[in-house]
This record gives sequence, structure tokens and C-alpha cells, in this order.
Amino acid sequence: HIHIEAKIEAEANRPCGRQGQERNRRKEAGCMRSDMLLVRPAQTISRHLRGGTRRSSNAAASSNSPDDATAAATAGEFASAEIDDCNRRYRGVLRIRETEAKGRGLFASRPFAPNDLVMSARASAASRVRDSHSVQTGWERHATMDLPAILINHSCDANVGVRDNERGAYDFFAIKDVAEGEELVWDYSQSEWEMSAPFRCACGSDGCRGVLRGFKHDGEHVRRAYGPFYASYLKNSEQLQ
Repeated sequence: HIHIEAKIEAEANRPCGRQGQERNRRKEAGCMRSDMLLVRPAQTISRHLRGGTRRSSNAAASSNSPDDATAAATAGEFASAEIDDCNRRYRGVLRIRETEAKGRGLFASRPFAPNDLVMSARASAASRVRDSHSVQTGWERHATMDLPAILINHSCDANVGVRDNERGAYDFFAIKDVAEGEELVWDYSQSEWEMSAPFRCACGSDGCRGVLRGFKHDGEHVRRAYGPFYASYLKNSEQLQ
């Protein structure tokens, strides 16, 4: 699979269009990126809740982009041209398309075997505080991933796991056999230490945990189910549990 990995490596260095986030397409889709941009901050229940840090901080967000806060508050949808462009770049690897009930998702364009590299994400924005579409990459580090990774959905029975990369985000690897046409899904607890508040999951998998709380509470499951494929900073968290 060397040629496939080389292709993904090359594509990962090229951003797939504007780095916006989806809003209405992700709402009420199990434990996807949900409707958090449509409610008041106190009511948010999705990614805003899952990117909790190990300790509280009174420091203001330190963002790499002055537009991050605005983007988080007024996130628009990806244009179809951006999706089409990204699909061209990842042709033969994966495809962005609509799911039955979860908005957009990522689907395998070829079979993957365990340990195969699926895609390499780049941080298009980073901050010390979470936003509605960020993933946690350290105790006080949160990143917004570029396309297509930002559109990967959650499942409590994930077929994809993560490892840290040098682009401020994660590389995504198959952790079981994935058939062509199968949706690529990961587990939020592979990256999130603790949700600000638990929220109900409706991923529909046989192994659905019902409530997502983060690695602090589900670390044993993550280690058992996903082996080494979860965030590096969480591998140093045993003494905190």
C-alpha cells in the first residue's frame, strides 16, 4: 500500500478548499457534530462538550487565526465545489457523500486492512479552548481539521483510529477490515479527555455505549478496542484515572 500512502501524504499537504464547518447537516445525527451551533452556549451538547481539558484555565483562547472565533460562531456549510474538489483529490481512497441520517460522512473507495493509512489530517486552526468542531490534541490544545477529516462521523464501534501527526492533527488508520463503500467512523473518546457534560449517543452500533463521556471514563474500552490508535497525550493519563 506504499503508493496509496504516498498519495494520501501528498494530498494531505494540499488543503481542500475553504475551512468552514457544517451546521444544519450535522444536527441531531446521533453523536455527530449535532445542533450545537443552533442553540445557546449553555445548551450545547456536542463537540463543544466533548473537548474538555484536564484542568480549568482562566486564560483567554490563544488562536492561530483571528477569524477562528467568528468561524465557530457563524460556521457555514462547505460549498459543493469544495466537496467535489476534495473527492477528486482522494479518488480511489475515500469519498464524501450523504449518509442516511447523519448529514455528510466519509466512505471507503477501496478495501482497507488493519493498520492501513486512510488519511492524514492537517490543523486548519488551533486554540487553547474547544469550539463546536474541534478535536482535542493535548491537555490545552484543540484543532480544527481540514477536509475531509473534519467530516468523519463518530461510532462507538469505530473502524478507524488515530495517531498524532506533525501537522497539528491526526493520521487516521483502519483498525479492522473495512469494505469498499463502508462508512469510515472513529470514536470521539480516541481524542477527547472528558466531555464538559455527558451526552447521549445514537450511533446505532451494537456496541453503542449510550452516553459519551470521554477517555477519562472510557479509557479502558478505548485501549482494549483500539490498541495504540488514540491520542498520544491520553497515553500519559493513567496516573490521573
